[in-house]
Amino acid sequence: MPRRTASKVKPLPSGECGCETPQLQVDIGIGVADVEPCEALTPLCALFVAQCRLCGGTYIKPWRRIIPGARTEGKRP
Repeated sequence: MPRRTASKVKPLPSGECGCETPQLQVDIGIGVADVEPCEALTPLCALFVAQCRLCGGTYIKPWRRIIPGARTEGKRP
């Protein structure tokens, strides 16, 4: 299956992100932060709305901020 490019990916008709592997970002007022999907609600996702960089759609599921240099679950340094 060919990979989608950013120019060909479109949000769902409702405007929500439908990407299998979304690339998320959020404007938190002091700048744009990279975020990633997670399983539980976080304080920031209660206050801000994440957008997918691939399709431009709104990501309505829980997400968390990616801290540069921090280890993420399941990945080794």
